[in-house]
Amino acid sequence: MKIELRRENGELVYSLKGKGITMRDVVIDAYKKGIRDFSNCNLRACDLRACDLSYSNLSHSNLSGSNLSNSDLISCDLSGSDLSGSILSYSKLIACDLKACDLNHSNFIWCDFSGSDLSHSDLSNSDLISCDLSGCNLSDSNLRHSDLIACDLKACDLSNSKLIACDLRGSKMSN
Repeated sequence: MKIELRRENGELVYSLKGKGITMRDVVIDAYKKGIRDFSNCNLRACDLRACDLSYSNLSHSNLSGSNLSNSDLISCDLSGSDLSGSILSYSKLIACDLKACDLNHSNFIWCDFSGSDLSHSDLSNSDLISCDLSGCNLSDSNLRHSDLIACDLKACDLSNSKLIACDLRGSKMSN
């Protein structure tokens, strides 16, 4: 069996041949071989639990419904990506570019987003529990109907963000 990872325009990023392989295997093998550009790729509903994709370009990729729990995505470019309905529990997204991401209906538990740029992102109807958002740029973001419970929001830029019906119980917001 051969599985190919392609960009939306059809360009081949990487392929892997073998019995019982999955898209997870393709991504991990590509990363191990030094490939860091996964931009504009379709990784919808992909199981990427416990993967280290640090310093990768995943911009404008479809990761909707994916499981990225326990993953390291440090200094990644995820700008313009669709992560709606994704699970990112216990993940490290430190110093990431998440500008204009679709993160609605996603679950984030014990995630570290410190120093990341989430400006213009849609986090509506999402659950962020015990997350570190310190030093993040959340300006112009949509946080409607989201739960940000026991999160660290210190030095966080929330200017022009939509916080309607947002639950901030136990979150630290002082600068």
